[in-house]
Amino acid sequence: CGTRGCLEAVVSRSRLVTALGLEHPDDEDLATALDATERREIAAMIDTQFGALCIGLRSVVTVLNPESVVLGGYLATLWERA
Repeated sequence: CGTRGCLEAVVSRSRLVTALGLEHPDDEDLATALDATERREIAAMIDTQFGALCIGLRSVVTVLNPESVVLGGYLATLWERA
């Protein structure tokens, strides 16, 4: 929902896309842009989003005890870059 306290408020593809100055990139374009950037604020944003994603996943794994967790799209891109 994007409100305070929601994972989406911190782990936000649109926020990262905007910070990179991209318009409607697919996941491959986003990954390429992330690999090419050396801006500290982007690295800090990735660290913040990745940290929040880890906390959220840890909670889900603790409660539901799944055998595996599969991340796709933007979240997989974020995981690979963190």
